Amino acid sequence: MEPLTTISFIAYCAVGAAVTSRNILEAPRIEEKSPTPNMIIKSRPAPSNILVANAMPLKALPFLTLKDKIITELETFTPGHPGGDPGIVSKTDDIATAKEFIQVLPAGIPLPTLMRTDDGQIGMYWDINDVYVDINIDPGRTISVFSRIRSQGKDSILDAVPIQAVTPLWALENMAVLADSHALAA
Repeated sequence: MEPLTTISFIAYCAVGAAVTSRNILEAPRIEEKSPTPNMIIKSRPAPSNILVANAMPLKALPFLTLKDKIITELETFTPGHPGGDPGIVSKTDDIATAKEFIQVLPAGIPLPTLMRTDDGQIGMYWDINDVYVDINIDPGRTISVFSRIRSQGKDSILDAVPIQAVTPLWALENMAVLADSHALAA
């Protein structure tokens, strides 16, 4: 700033602060009026000459999380689903167990890739850096877990785990290797 402008600004601030008796950096106070029955709120009508193809009302737009997308994919495994693989039939109990497992996964565990055998058995796996984990959905609402840390040659197997026992804490305790490898990948 030029010297004259700086001096003018300082003088203006000093006089303005003295006159208004408030800090000049403070936001101006605005009085809010309560609505009265006589007040009319006007809004502009939407232009009628704009046409949007395949428009959906805003309320109807779905907001899908990644878990929702996996669950939607699991629903295609339902017998007779139009988006499913013809000839491959998964049991509805197994689909429900897989959905339950996905819902329980805590935020620290990345989401798996789904798989299904020709005879309809559902599974999911993670292959992240040095870690491989495979989950099979078994009969009787149970799961089996196989994990391998390649660099250590370390394998782990958990068999016949009831889905009711699978909680977010269980997932963190038994699948922590996924959270660690996911953090390293990022």
